[in-house]
Amino acid sequence: MMYVNGCAGRYQMRYTSNVVDVSTAKIDRRQRKSRAALHAALVQLIADRPYGEITVEDIVTAADVARATFYAHYRDKDDLLSSANVQLMNDLTAVVAGNSWQDPPAYTGSGIAAILRHVDAHPALYRLLITGEGGAGARGTLLAAFTDTAAAVFTTGVERMNKTPRQPMTVITAAFVGALVHVIERWLSGDLSGSVDEIAAAFMQGQARGLEWSLGFEYGDMQYVAGDTASSA
Repeated sequence: MMYVNGCAGRYQMRYTSNVVDVSTAKIDRRQRKSRAALHAALVQLIADRPYGEITVEDIVTAADVARATFYAHYRDKDDLLSSANVQLMNDLTAVVAGNSWQDPPAYTGSGIAAILRHVDAHPALYRLLITGEGGAGARGTLLAAFTDTAAAVFTTGVERMNKTPRQPMTVITAAFVGALVHVIERWLSGDLSGSVDEIAAAFMQGQARGLEWSLGFEYGDMQYVAGDTASSA
């Protein structure tokens, strides 16, 4: 091969590199598909039975993957729950952050409505996360996702309006998320009635005066505007 001044060698090197890239891409797609199947299987099983009764065998059967595939990705079902929870929270918070408080200081409650719709679609999962039955890590992921999203939304709003918060953002978000999680818990237990949009509007109207002051606005600045809560804050 060397007698052709390396041309064949260069071709072979390029060809081999392409084969490796394609093979790696296929493996990555296969891994993502396996993880997605395992995530979906666990979420469905949580809706069907208590978390404590779910076994790895139940999960791999529902996901239609081999037991070895499960352990190639996760240590145990708690590890899978943590991964599924992170993915769900990432998907949710991206939607919430992108649609909340679009026209400060006016608000519609759309971000809260988006969260409540997600809760309504996965009630058993949220019960598991909020009560801590799924472990402190899973609950912590939920609280961190809500807190980080609230901080991002509030910070963007006050910066757009050139306001200076009167309280630390950590305190503001802790109070807001604590109230939200309690409302979700009461809603899941059946203690609160009303549609998603009604509860979202009531929650935000109840929070508005405190947020108004703590975020640096003046009394009466933050006004609720009825609208399509599926698409605006």
